[in-house]
Amino acid sequence: MIIRDALSFLEKEIKKYLSVKLNAGNEEIIRIGNIVKVIDNDADAATNAARAVISVVNVEEDRLSKSPDNYRKTESRIEYKNPKVYLNLYLLFTAKQSDYGEALKVLSYIIQFFQHKMFLIP
Repeated sequence: MIIRDALSFLEKEIKKYLSVKLNAGNEEIIRIGNIVKVIDNDADAATNAARAVISVVNVEEDRLSKSPDNYRKTESRIEYKNPKVYLNLYLLFTAKQSDYGEALKVLSYIIQFFQHKMFLIP
């Protein structure tokens, strides 16, 4: 659920940025989807109509950020608490235009988005 929420937020922010850059209006610009389904023409119509697709390719726990303090001492006992889990999500942004130059332009704008917005706060 948290990963989906994070990707939805990212999708909305990139869509706003690309709408301005590409002068797209209400056109479906970017969607979260399985790129394999898009390649196989097995995706839903909205994802097939999008100019770019966001896919998760790897999820990895950030063990360096993990706190070793999993126990909390109360007056009468010691309680175990689950530590926070920090994850690194590796995303693939795929531009899917028939015109290769246009696809490169969309990818360039996505890179510009991350250079422009170094911090994303929902």
